[in-house]
Amino acid sequence: MLKIGKLLSIPTAPLYLTKLKLEYAITHMETQEEIQLMQELLLLCDTKCVYPSTYVIGTFINSCLRNDLAETALQFLRQARSLEKYLPGKSLVRVLRHYTELIDASDEDETKKEEYEAIIDELVAKMDTLTSPISMICYLFKIENAKRRGDTKLAVQIAKEAADEKAINAHMILKLLEPIDEDENIEEKFRVAKYLMSKGDVYSNEKLEVFLQRAGTQFQKPSSLKGQTMTDKKSAESRRHKGNHASTD
Repeated sequence: MLKIGKLLSIPTAPLYLTKLKLEYAITHMETQEEIQLMQELLLLCDTKCVYPSTYVIGTFINSCLRNDLAETALQFLRQARSLEKYLPGKSLVRVLRHYTELIDASDEDETKKEEYEAIIDELVAKMDTLTSPISMICYLFKIENAKRRGDTKLAVQIAKEAADEKAINAHMILKLLEPIDEDENIEEKFRVAKYLMSKGDVYSNEKLEVFLQRAGTQFQKPSSLKGQTMTDKKSAESRRHKGNHASTD
């Protein structure tokens, strides 16, 4: 890899370092040192506009996370100048989920939590700069992240954006509506689900269908009963009115 790295110092580097050579190098990474060397190599490639394939970036990110080198992946994401041109959203989401897990594991360490939350904000901002359309995986993370932070309104807004882009499915809608086995705000959840399904051309699954049937029944019952009560009341008034006429006669 060091030999390949030296080739990048000359103007014709792209002629020497192809995507195939990068893929060969990435498949032979084994140690932490080699992973860190690969980070340097990828940064050199970025500088020389030799953009790696989705496979190379995905393998590099996964190797970093598996080998306790999340910081190495983060440094790459921060330092690469043309990241938005070739970074797959799913690789970025893997790093984001790693830092979300670190927040959950931080217990009472508020300083660490704030640090990780700041990293998440930084990486989500990068997600919005990617030239490729934001995928379902990215939208799902943004929805879950907003809900984790207690911002349901933002989560719904993101889901509507996903629906506009036809980048939403039944699983994402269910994640947005969780918990789905509680009756609180069930009418609003029902309306949001129906809107997203219509706007996003979403095919329902069994779990979502069960929720929609239960929710529709739950919030329609009171209005139905209210309608019956009003009808009964009118019938009673009509009977009293007829009775009064009869007694007058």
